[in-house]
Amino acid sequence: MTDKKFIFKKNDNDEYLGIKCFQVNPDVEMKDVPTNGEEYLLKVMAERANYASVAICKLKNSEIHKKPSISTFKEIQHPEIPDKLKPTIEWQNIQTADFSDLHMYVVRMAAKRKGELQSIFQSSYKEYLKDDVIQWQSLITNIDPTLSHVVGLTQPKVDPGLETVLSMLHKVKPGQSIDRRTGLWLHALLVVTRQPTQPDTSYLLRRLSRRCAEIRSNINLDDENAVDLATPLNIFICIIAKYFGQHDLGDYELHDSKVAQIYL
Repeated sequence: MTDKKFIFKKNDNDEYLGIKCFQVNPDVEMKDVPTNGEEYLLKVMAERANYASVAICKLKNSEIHKKPSISTFKEIQHPEIPDKLKPTIEWQNIQTADFSDLHMYVVRMAAKRKGELQSIFQSSYKEYLKDDVIQWQSLITNIDPTLSHVVGLTQPKVDPGLETVLSMLHKVKPGQSIDRRTGLWLHALLVVTRQPTQPDTSYLLRRLSRRCAEIRSNINLDDENAVDLATPLNIFICIIAKYFGQHDLGDYELHDSKVAQIYL
C-alpha cells in the first residue's frame, strides 16, 4: 500500500456547498455520449448545474400547523377468571416444567432419528395427505396423536394444525370445554412449536390463549364438573403464557414474579 496521501484543500473563495471533488481537464470537450471518465464527469457536472444547490420545500403554513388526527387503539378485553377456576402458581410451574421436559424429549428424538423423519412423516400421515398438505380437520376428528405424528413435523406444517384447532375452539358452545381429542392435538402441536416463535406463530398462539380464556369464562360455576372442564384450558393458557412468553395472557398473582406485576 502506498504511503502517499492525497488531501483536498478548500480555497478561501470556495463555498462550503458545491465544492468540486473531481477536477476535469479544461481541454475535455462535452459530448452527448461520453467515451471516457473525464467526459462522463463533465456531462454529469453540466447536468448538475441545472439544479439548485439547496432544495427548498414549499408548503403552506396552514398545512404545516394543521392539527394532526390522533388514532386510538382499543385493547382487547381479556376475559375475567373466577377464583374457583384459577390455577395456583405452584400448579402452573409444574405444568410448565412437565411441558418443557416433553418438548426437549421430542427435540432429542427428532435429532436422533433425523435421517428417518421424512419416512416417518409419510407413514404417519399417508391417509390424511392431499398434494402433500395435511388434512387437519379430518385428522384431528378421527385419530389421537402419537409420537410418530409429531416428531417429523416442521413449523410450516404445525401452524395450519394450530389454525384448525382454533377454528374448532370457536365452535365450542358456552358452558362446554375443549374435547379430549382436540385437546390432545393442541398439546401435541404446542410440543413441536419452535422456539423462538415467528410473528405469525406468536399471533396464532395468542388467539388460541384468548379463545381458551373465553371458553373458560363461560363455564357454569354451579356445574359440579366446572373445575374439570377448566383444567385443560388452564394448561394451554399456562403453557402459552409461561413457556412461549405471552405473559400478559397468563393467570398470574401479584407475588408470582416481577413480570406478573407488570401485566396486572
